[in-house]
Amino acid sequence: MDIVKTFQYRCRLSGTSGFIHDGIGNYSIDVKCSWLIDGSAVPNSTIRLHIEEFATECGWDHLYIYDGDSVHSPLLAVY
Repeated sequence: MDIVKTFQYRCRLSGTSGFIHDGIGNYSIDVKCSWLIDGSAVPNSTIRLHIEEFATECGWDHLYIYDGDSVHSPLLAVY
C-alpha cells in the first residue's frame, strides 16, 4: 500500500491502492494541489475512489476529477 504525503503541490499515486490526504493543519491561501492517480500498471483497470472525509470551504475549495494526466483531459466530475 502506498501512502502519498503532500510535500509539494503535485503528487503521484501509482500503486494498486493507497491514500491521499492534505496533511496536518490548515493550508496556505491560494494553494493549488494536484494528485495524479496512475492506473497504467494494470492494463484495462478501473480506478475507484472511496472518499471517507471531504470538507471544502464553499466558493473556494473544489475537487476536479479528470480522465487523464492534465487539466486538459476530459472532465469527469466536480465537487
